[in-house]
Amino acid sequence: MRSNTIAPTSDSSRPGLPPLVAGVRREVPRTCDDRAARSSARASQEQAVRRTSTRIDDRPAARQAAMKGRSFTAVFLSGLLTGSELTSWGVVHPTLRKLDHAEQVRAEKLIYRRFASVDPFLQTGALAACLVAAARLRGRDAALALAAGSSYAAMLAVTLAGNMPVNLRVFGWDDQHGDPEEWQRLRRRWDRLHTARIVLDTAGFALITLATIDE
Repeated sequence: MRSNTIAPTSDSSRPGLPPLVAGVRREVPRTCDDRAARSSARASQEQAVRRTSTRIDDRPAARQAAMKGRSFTAVFLSGLLTGSELTSWGVVHPTLRKLDHAEQVRAEKLIYRRFASVDPFLQTGALAACLVAAARLRGRDAALALAAGSSYAAMLAVTLAGNMPVNLRVFGWDDQHGDPEEWQRLRRRWDRLHTARIVLDTAGFALITLATIDE
């Protein structure tokens, strides 16, 4: 009995199909696979390049943020110091001069102690912040920040050489038996020195503000 099963035939055995065409048909799947692999590799490379570029782009942004932080700190500390000194010069001490001698001496001692707990940190902090900002700035801005630091350095020199000796005499003043006229001469000398400090503080604040205003 004859079998009705028909054996499968390859493309090369089909009538009318040339062997070359059959070979191309077999190569098509492999060619598509190669193209997909190359596309996947290219996409992976592009992702790696984008990640690297992102990390590189973040570096200038981080440096810029750090520079702005240093500049802000310099302006902030300079403003606090200058405002504090202006307040004592224009409001506090003129008011104390209206008191009687004994009351004025006691009030000055109390105020000196209060300022002594704040001013040294503000003064040195403003100076250091201006110098740090100057080291990171460039050109005209760096020169302005350096000039601001120089102003605060000169203010500190006036404080240590002029105001501090007067302050020590104030702390040891006898409010009951001290000479009121000598006290007034001492106060006038301190006020002149303090006025010089105000000029230097204000100049320093203006200079550091101009140095950082364009950032």
